[in-house]
Amino acid sequence: MIQGELTLGELFEEYLERHLKKSRKTWVEYEKQFKRYFEEWLGRKISTITQEDVERRHGELSRKRGTYAANRALQLIRALYNKGIVWRMYQGLNPAAGITMFEERTRERVLQSDEFARFFETLDSEEDDFRDFVMLTLLTGARKSTVLSMRWDNISLKRATWTIPAETAKNSRMQVVVLTEAELEILHRRHKINKENSPPSNFVFAGVGETGHLTDVKRSWMSFCIRARLEDLHIHDLRRSLASWMANTGANVSVIRSALNHKDVKTTLTVYARANQDAELAARQIAHKTMLELGRSESVVPIKRKVMNTEN
Repeated sequence: MIQGELTLGELFEEYLERHLKKSRKTWVEYEKQFKRYFEEWLGRKISTITQEDVERRHGELSRKRGTYAANRALQLIRALYNKGIVWRMYQGLNPAAGITMFEERTRERVLQSDEFARFFETLDSEEDDFRDFVMLTLLTGARKSTVLSMRWDNISLKRATWTIPAETAKNSRMQVVVLTEAELEILHRRHKINKENSPPSNFVFAGVGETGHLTDVKRSWMSFCIRARLEDLHIHDLRRSLASWMANTGANVSVIRSALNHKDVKTTLTVYARANQDAELAARQIAHKTMLELGRSESVVPIKRKVMNTEN
């Protein structure tokens, strides 16, 4: 251990200020994740953390939080040490290097037709902020962090548009969302309440933290899913649900890609392909029903098979 060496927590603070806040719009989430995954290590000197420590933590997180969370934690601490080396704050080897990530399966969970009644019925009894956040996330298909950081100066209630600036969009592409009546109803109501506040907030979902808006709805979401009996449903699944139901109702790939502001068309095609399978199944079922009904119809003249004479 080197005298005057940084602790892991101190190195992360440098990483936060010199890198994350400059390059990541969701730096608050990264900060929360890092402290959640490595809370007991924050006071440890960076040279005392070994590859065995990181690999063990990777496995623990996989068992407790799942492979996705474990892999994100591994990527985060690996990137942290890489920056420490580049900034000459650490001279050793990266303890997260060489550790293989767990295989991840693409999530396919969407809201099913028999779940919507429970979903909306339970949501009606939630607090206003949470209910409105969930509804706008489902209806617009926007990402959680994008909805939570909605600003009034990016919304035109008169023109019925919401402009998501490039600097706040995950893929750095500006998006203009044309708002529906359902979305406008929520925003008009929230805007009226916000104007009565002193002073009014710049954010649709105002908060008291450093960002000025709500940032964490995880506990509320988990509680809501339990009451609504919605198993293994994540907030991000609402975005996928909108895309899936758009595809099911006939929207083409380009329309869905634009609505969700996908940079890579492959992402849209994955969702579209799943929904298209459902449409294909429905079409086959209709065809099966039609053919079977025709087969049972008295008007159908049975085909007489010609009997072959097998005698020599």
